Amino acid sequence: MMEPDLFSWTSPAPQSILGDRAGISFDKKLDRKRLNKQAIAVWEAMADGRWYSLEELQAKLRLIFPDKHFPITSISARTRDFRKPCYGCSDETMESVRLDSGLWRYRLYPEKRAA
Repeated sequence: MMEPDLFSWTSPAPQSILGDRAGISFDKKLDRKRLNKQAIAVWEAMADGRWYSLEELQAKLRLIFPDKHFPITSISARTRDFRKPCYGCSDETMESVRLDSGLWRYRLYPEKRAA
């Protein structure tokens, strides 16, 4: 099987996860591009279907994107986005489990995204 070259590669993140975010603090002009880039990065980091705590996910994002900063609160917000129908997702797209210590872990099921 041939590997795709750099110029034919496309992001596995679906276009449906892009768009405006809700909330009174969202400013389309200032935030839309940045938050959409975050959504793509978090989706790509989680697309392997493994379980991640927010801290583990932040560490993985640092390795993949060493020149970018991903606050835990932003990572958490993007994982919540991946449950919302307005982004083509559902509760089946993102699974979460609470561990005994109160720590949560998350797993993305990219194939369960709404078409």
